[in-house]
Amino acid sequence: MNNKYEFVKCPLCNRNDYEIIIHQTKKIGRGKKYFEAIFNSSSSIFCDQVVRCKKCNFIYLNPRIKQKIIN
Repeated sequence: MNNKYEFVKCPLCNRNDYEIIIHQTKKIGRGKKYFEAIFNSSSSIFCDQVVRCKKCNFIYLNPRIKQKIIN
C-alpha cells in the first residue's frame, strides 16, 4: 500500500473486522493527475473498495485516500 491511502477502522463501532463488498478497481500507486481526473465532482467512475463491518453492518470505504490528498 503506498502513502496515498490509509486503512481505517469502522467509523461507528471502531472494529477492524470487515468483509469486502466491492473490490478496488484502480491500481494503487498512480500519480496526482490520475486522482484529479478520477475524483472530481463530475466523475462517473467509481473505483474504491467498499466494505461492510461484520459487527454493526456499517458500509464504508477501506482503504481510503488520505484527507490531505482529497483537500
